[in-house]
Amino acid sequence: MHGAGGWVIVEDDDGYKHFPVWPHPRFATACAEREWKGEKAEPIDIDEWVEGWSPKMTEDGLRVSVFQTPADQGIGVSPERLKHDLEDELSHFEL
Repeated sequence: MHGAGGWVIVEDDDGYKHFPVWPHPRFATACAEREWKGEKAEPIDIDEWVEGWSPKMTEDGLRVSVFQTPADQGIGVSPERLKHDLEDELSHFEL
């Protein structure tokens, strides 16, 4: 399924819609089969993700599927949780 802007969206067994993300494009490419055949990974800047994507996904009622696999498995988290975890990790690198 595709969401706004052509991004891939997956739906779990409970009807929740998830936006899949991966830490590296090669993992996303590994999932580009079956209904995702021909799709290509697009990077999203971390600051853009934290400041823009996370709040918008929360507003739209989307969840995040972290590290989706070709077997349609990933870790579903709320955008707020992922944002918090990313901000926490990034704080270790700020001067």
